[in-house]
Amino acid sequence: MTEVAASPKQGTLPRLFSNKDLSALFLPLVIEQFLEYSVGLASSIMVAHIGESAVSGVSLGDFVMALLISVFNAIATGGAVIAGQFLGKKAEGEAKKSASQLMKFSFVSGIAIMALVYAGHSLILHSLFGSISGEVYNDASAYLAVVTASIPFIAIYSAGAAIFRTMGNSRLPMRIMLAMNGLNIACSALFIFGFGWGTASAGLATLISRGGAAIKSGTTRRRSSG
Repeated sequence: MTEVAASPKQGTLPRLFSNKDLSALFLPLVIEQFLEYSVGLASSIMVAHIGESAVSGVSLGDFVMALLISVFNAIATGGAVIAGQFLGKKAEGEAKKSASQLMKFSFVSGIAIMALVYAGHSLILHSLFGSISGEVYNDASAYLAVVTASIPFIAIYSAGAAIFRTMGNSRLPMRIMLAMNGLNIACSALFIFGFGWGTASAGLATLISRGGAAIKSGTTRRRSSG
């Protein structure tokens, strides 16, 4: 009587990644996302030195930026999926073209949204937050007027980070975000405590740090893609 080899259970698929591989990918991603959304936290703490209205104004501005970060992360994830499909097919040339198109589209979208926010920042503040005091509105408006210029940088960084994750390198975006937070804290401390500037200086610190993150993300992506 011949023996029949045991067949795998129907509906089961071989595991492509071990739990260790998934942890190495997801843990840096979780840390990076936490750091990305907490960029303005240090500024909010430091502007307490200026006054309560400054804290409220920065918080309102950061809420608007958090919404835009979510939008650009969604765009970047969708574009990175296409690049990942080409990588899976070993079509590196097409993957590079998809990555370049994603960066260009994200940058153009960032410019367009930045223009819209500048054009309607007063409407945005009143629509999202309703009736706010004049002092809080002035601080929020001053902060938003500066930090809005960082929107294209948010778009570029999000696209670059998504591409790196698709390539299996989620640690690099995490390291960039760590450096970005450190730079933001240093600039905020210098502008607020060193120079004695007002609420807008917190937005300037965020603008500088996001600009640095975008430049690092974009230049590193070009070198890695050849």
